[in-house]
Amino acid sequence: MFEWMRRKIMARIQVKREGMERFKGTVCPNIMKKIDTQTALSRNCHAIWGSGETYEVMHGLDNHVVVLDEHHCSCGMFQMVGYPCCHAIAAMGFHRKEVEDYSSLGKVSAPKVKIGVGRPKKKRIRDGNDIGGTSGPRKGLTHTCSIFGELGHNKAGHNKYRRQSEVPLQFEDEGVPPSPSILISSSSI
Repeated sequence: MFEWMRRKIMARIQVKREGMERFKGTVCPNIMKKIDTQTALSRNCHAIWGSGETYEVMHGLDNHVVVLDEHHCSCGMFQMVGYPCCHAIAAMGFHRKEVEDYSSLGKVSAPKVKIGVGRPKKKRIRDGNDIGGTSGPRKGLTHTCSIFGELGHNKAGHNKYRRQSEVPLQFEDEGVPPSPSILISSSSI
């Protein structure tokens, strides 16, 4: 199946390459189709020239501000997709400017990588779907105190564990003294 997919993709890349080598325009055909759609929508827009390259475009009940030299429209589409929206095309039509002059996306460069402070992590961050969960390799181990060698706590929690075991025993009947076996077992903890 992978071999079939590789061949299909290889053939598709070659067909697209040949098509683009024959293409003589400045903007690729897929983008031109989208610009033609926006041009059809711009017929419902009315542009008013402000100053310089600034226009106010009325589209139905909405008003939008278009600055052509900055490739900016208040609807946000011109900045986001890189080709003119219907408001920008209406502003270009006011002075009979070419849409292709405003459809360049510019040079694409690699994103800036932010290097964090400190030593980089060597272990990968575990996902919740990983076997063993996110608790790591120590899950299920019993801690041993290095001071007295007791199980259930470690050296860091030794004082807290000792304080809990020194809590005086509570008897149900306060009037009856405890038996000597209870006192001996409680003092051995």
